[in-house]
Amino acid sequence: MLMERHQVNCISFDELGDIRQLPIWVALMVLTTLEETRATEAVRYLLAKSQQVTP
Repeated sequence: MLMERHQVNCISFDELGDIRQLPIWVALMVLTTLEETRATEAVRYLLAKSQQVTP
């Protein structure tokens, strides 16, 4: 019996780069790992960005 091998890559959120370059759904996950001072700034940015996205 042959089984397909699936490769799983684990990365940490800090390896994803600038939160402003990420899709909103990924940026929200990264947001949970930021220090409070950076998180406040990031939240403001993500709120503004989410209001620009058309449904």
